[in-house]
Amino acid sequence: MKTLAEAAAETTGQVEPARQKEPVAKESEDDEAIAPSPQTSPYSDHRPALIALIGSMTPAGFEEFCSELLARVGVEDVQTTRFAKDGGIDGTGRLRINEFVTQPIAFQAKKFDSSGRKVSSEEIQRFRGAIGGHIAKGIFFTTTTFSEDAKREAKAPGKVEIELVDLDRILEICESYQIGLTEQKILVTEPAFFERFRRQA
Repeated sequence: MKTLAEAAAETTGQVEPARQKEPVAKESEDDEAIAPSPQTSPYSDHRPALIALIGSMTPAGFEEFCSELLARVGVEDVQTTRFAKDGGIDGTGRLRINEFVTQPIAFQAKKFDSSGRKVSSEEIQRFRGAIGGHIAKGIFFTTTTFSEDAKREAKAPGKVEIELVDLDRILEICESYQIGLTEQKILVTEPAFFERFRRQA
């Protein structure tokens, strides 16, 4: 996705060919100086704040947050279990396949600190063991990411598949469905409009 600054730079580039005979090196530098800063873009500065907000959640709060994500993307009958007494399952729901069929799913939400610890294959195995035979699919959320062994274990043949949702995917889901985000109209400068005023003696 292009930033507003890049888009503005392209727009500026489109008006310069009409003045190819004039010296443009200095003006190009000036154009760059007044181009809108990427800091004003709603798509350039929300992620650090979003990551900080997710990081500030309690473990129980992160479980509720993940249940909200599931409900927002269309999972039905989402329910969370009691924190610390869930036996490895933090919540359940039903994933609709078509007008007539739904499948039971279970999820686990692991909130880690900023140490960067990855979810291990053993944790995937324990989650799968807690699911039992009546669950069609498991979903594992984390505020960090997954080890390579965990990724392989999640898709092990002959076992219940576990969908892995790391922090990057959580951010993408929030952006796609505008969960915890509000789109705002912003004003940016239009360098091409001011060009003729800058050239007058």
